[in-house]
Amino acid sequence: MQINIIDEILVDLGVFIESNYFVDEYAEKVKKYNTEYSIDKKLLEKYRLAITSINYAYKKTLKYELYFSYFYPDASNISHIDALEHHIHSYLEDLDILKNKVKHFLESFKNDRKKMSSNKKEVDMEFKDLVQKIVDVFKNMSDYRNPHHHVGMKFLDSDLVDAGLSAFALSDDFPLKNDLRPEFREELEKKKIESFEKAKSKWIKISNNNNIQITGFIDEIFNNYKPLIYDMLGIKPIKDVLNE
Repeated sequence: MQINIIDEILVDLGVFIESNYFVDEYAEKVKKYNTEYSIDKKLLEKYRLAITSINYAYKKTLKYELYFSYFYPDASNISHIDALEHHIHSYLEDLDILKNKVKHFLESFKNDRKKMSSNKKEVDMEFKDLVQKIVDVFKNMSDYRNPHHHVGMKFLDSDLVDAGLSAFALSDDFPLKNDLRPEFREELEKKKIESFEKAKSKWIKISNNNNIQITGFIDEIFNNYKPLIYDMLGIKPIKDVLNE
């Protein structure tokens, strides 16, 4: 997986926090900078943990395209239909987790910035617009859920439901399994396979499209806010410190 803007920020934070891990030349320059500008390492650690949490959730959502494509167990007691259903529910939950982590981080960043800003209303308005953008970005992804998800009903994919019903009718658990016409069994077998493949292809496409949108959104946020984050923390990109 390629290095992203969040990785770059985390590298810089990590060097400022743990400069002793590096060769003497680098360690001395970073220590000198930390002393000269009175860098608050506790604040750096707070932001490192928060951004690491976002990065973990972000990269986890990106993996679902691979899960939908390839991650199906070769086990008699777990069908591919069960595995795909599990992937879908986990994916939707992890999208929510990523959204909430980004919102929480920006809310925390807003509050820290307000402490240092003379125009607190301007800061509030700036982040209000950004939070709305987060809602908009994740809205289409959330729309894949059943509208009654919040009252306890699980998300249902119609193609996966068809595959599951067909599989049940063909299973030993079906009470009338011995009474099915042979041609109907063939039809059910075909429907089970086709419906599963249709659902699988759909979620591969959904996750691929979402990955593009999420990556663009993450890049936009952290490219735009990196200078503000560094300014508030009193740090520079580590390459600039080392070149001084």
